[in-house]
Amino acid sequence: MMNNPFRTIASSVPFSDPRCAVRRDDFQMDDGFRGVHLVIEIPEAICVVPVLRDGRILLLRQWRYTIQSLEWEVPAGRMHAGEGVEAAAARELREETGHVARAFVSLGDFFPLAGISNHRGHLLAALDCEPAGSLQLEPTERIEVIATAPAEVRRLFSSFEIRDGFAVAALSRYFMAVAPPRP
Repeated sequence: MMNNPFRTIASSVPFSDPRCAVRRDDFQMDDGFRGVHLVIEIPEAICVVPVLRDGRILLLRQWRYTIQSLEWEVPAGRMHAGEGVEAAAARELREETGHVARAFVSLGDFFPLAGISNHRGHLLAALDCEPAGSLQLEPTERIEVIATAPAEVRRLFSSFEIRDGFAVAALSRYFMAVAPPRP
């Protein structure tokens, strides 16, 4: 097993706001090499695959400013300080779809940008979802919720129309672990 080859010599935070921070670490490797690593610090997040009682999956269509594109997604968002994974999943599900779930199933976690960020995403399936009221969107969110048959979600996935990293990870794990294809 490999031991950590990095030793941090100095660390500073040249940029920080409530959504993220940039940390600059000066380091030395075990062979003497010295360098600088910038780490984008982002709070942990959750991503939820909402499944209705009839098996349809709630997909989101959301305009993403950063890439100037309308994307297929599933509910996701940052966890609040002190908030548990399932509580955050229930909150995001309610806010972005107007639904609640009977149960949550963990689909594990992942690091979407491990080369540049410590950002960690927790993936869950929300089972037996049912309507519970209107969406509770942030001022910059414009979301359309679409109940989609699993076969159509698989088609969107396999044709690379679902490009959001969190959605790709969550749907991959869901289709592998919870709803594998039938022979």
